[in-house]
Amino acid sequence: AYVSDLVAVVKEWMTHHNFAPDSLTIDEAEQTGQLQFSTSGKEGKYQAYLDLNLNHQWVEFYVYLTLKVPERRRSAMADLLNRINLRMRVGNLEMLTRDGRMRWRCGFDIEGGALAGQMLDNLDGIACNDLDHYFAALMAVAFAGLDAERALSNLGQGSDPPEPQWMQDTEPPP
Repeated sequence: AYVSDLVAVVKEWMTHHNFAPDSLTIDEAEQTGQLQFSTSGKEGKYQAYLDLNLNHQWVEFYVYLTLKVPERRRSAMADLLNRINLRMRVGNLEMLTRDGRMRWRCGFDIEGGALAGQMLDNLDGIACNDLDHYFAALMAVAFAGLDAERALSNLGQGSDPPEPQWMQDTEPPP
């Protein structure tokens, strides 16, 4: 497979959803590609990036929020993101500490497999649903001064998710 094959799948997926790429970069020699486009959920529009790397056999999907967390709120936001990430089964939320930008990210290995439009549908849907679901808590911590536990309780969630039974019965390694 070549990166152009992956890009063909991505282009077909974008055409199917009427997404227009903001930019598309392909480097056949390096077997990499990056696609930038806008996606949206209930809470707003997000900037998405799809990184393709055949040398490492992976695909990474990023969805950036347009907000930047003020420096004085980044420690509280890191606490919130940690608590949110404990709940997530696919992907995670990250904050770039240098400038406070926030993103949802998921990467996966495609070695021995093939990228399909359904995979991209799933990633885009999960990212937008996660960002929409936690949007109020993210805003409350970034701009209203709430702590992570209070922001999550306002969503009707406790401070930490329950662990599966098998984890409760297992001693952690020393």
